[in-house]
Amino acid sequence: MAFDASKKLQRLQEFWVSKASAEQRKGRAGRTGPGVCFRLYSEEDFAEFADYPTPEILRVPLDSLILQLVSMGLDIRTFPFVQEPPATNLNESLSFLQQQGALKSENELSSIGEVLARLPVEVSLGKLLLTAAVMGVLEPALTIAAGLNIQSVFNKSNCRGEELQIRSLLESGKGDLVTLLNIYEEWSQKKSEGVNTRKWCKKRGLKEQQFYEISKLKRQFRQILKDHLKLAGPQETIDSEKVLEIRRAKWKKRLEEPSRKMLKVSHARTEPTTSLRKKFQIRKKTTYRQWSIF
Repeated sequence: MAFDASKKLQRLQEFWVSKASAEQRKGRAGRTGPGVCFRLYSEEDFAEFADYPTPEILRVPLDSLILQLVSMGLDIRTFPFVQEPPATNLNESLSFLQQQGALKSENELSSIGEVLARLPVEVSLGKLLLTAAVMGVLEPALTIAAGLNIQSVFNKSNCRGEELQIRSLLESGKGDLVTLLNIYEEWSQKKSEGVNTRKWCKKRGLKEQQFYEISKLKRQFRQILKDHLKLAGPQETIDSEKVLEIRRAKWKKRLEEPSRKMLKVSHARTEPTTSLRKKFQIRKKTTYRQWSIF
């Protein structure tokens, strides 16, 4: 996937792999024994490949990254990136965030930006949730936002005509988002009624695990919005500058701490349960093997 900063869109673009990726894939031919790797391109093409893959920071939108940096009190213009993104991408993201009302200036968050920085979604979806909360239609917006942050709920690999026909009853002519909303609400209704939702999903060519993921994300989004609405309510107000200072102090402390600590392996002695003693006729005086618990 390649990101176009000017159009704010991600597009699927075909390109050659890098030399490092090609060499890594060659190693799979001889993993368990001697092997032969056949490359489906010429040596001239291989010589023109890039040495290494394009860094991810050059292939993704920078909106959420900029929000996180500003929330930590860091200056994006002087931040020491390992691979510095193009200035045009930074400017496009800054302009977009200011249009969305997330930034007062390049190094200052607005009240909306503080919430968007905490939501684990794209800025546009976060703005959708905030607008829906104000307009009183938060529940369907939570479902749509969560559904757009997971893999598709539709099982396209083993989907037959019969399953598509049953699923078509839940489809909407108003678009895929409304269809997703209808399917999730129907699944939730069946779940509350005690129906075997696993069979229900299988008959319609749906992935039930994805519905659980949607429910999990909805709870996370709702809790974040609930915390923010409580802070911003008329009964209790907190100075935004004080909140930013506390957050900066926490991140500074976290950055100063060691990145990793060695885990100690403790040894414990395990005892079989009563049922295992009866089944295998193990005596209590038996000396048991010591196991390592990680």
